Amino acid sequence: MSLQKRLAQRRAEKLYKEGGWGPQLTFPAERADGKPLVFQFRVPDGVELIEVQRLAGAAVDPPALVQRAAALDRAGSVAGVIVVGALCAPPKPDAEREVLAMMTVALADVKRPPIVENYLLPETERSQQEVTKLNDKATRIRRLSVESLGPDQEPVPMLMVQYLIESQFGALAFAFWTTHQEMFGEWAWEMFRKVVETGWIGESPRLY
Repeated sequence: MSLQKRLAQRRAEKLYKEGGWGPQLTFPAERADGKPLVFQFRVPDGVELIEVQRLAGAAVDPPALVQRAAALDRAGSVAGVIVVGALCAPPKPDAEREVLAMMTVALADVKRPPIVENYLLPETERSQQEVTKLNDKATRIRRLSVESLGPDQEPVPMLMVQYLIESQFGALAFAFWTTHQEMFGEWAWEMFRKVVETGWIGESPRLY
């Protein structure tokens, strides 16, 4: 890397840090033909993304939401999933990590805008969902429902926010879901939106 590029990278990282963002996260991805891609994004400073298998393995009795995400992660290579992780609060001494929300990112190899109907879950008496077209290349789905996460568990409110993004490599689907009551408000929705806006996919990593 040239000196000019290194300086530009340092300046960008400084601006992101001053704006309340953590370091850039990088994940491998691939097209349907097997050609490699790179997916990158950031999470806010003070929030950590922990890959779900590591989180599930570290907990004595993982929350049902984490167990569900871990099952999705195991199927990821088939489903085109790039990221399956938990957005967690800072660690506390002698306590398991507090999961704020689960996050997934998946890539579908289609040469057209995502078909929203393919991502909608069936409506029930205890659910409502809202679809908002943000622009020509992005759509947001917000769903509030009451879900039972396990056979012996009481139903709890669940919020799911999805962003469907058309990219040159296919349709990117970001999904956040949570049962954490503090994550049901506007500030959490705004955080999800900003995380999506930092997302990028390409054939090689970008500097910042």
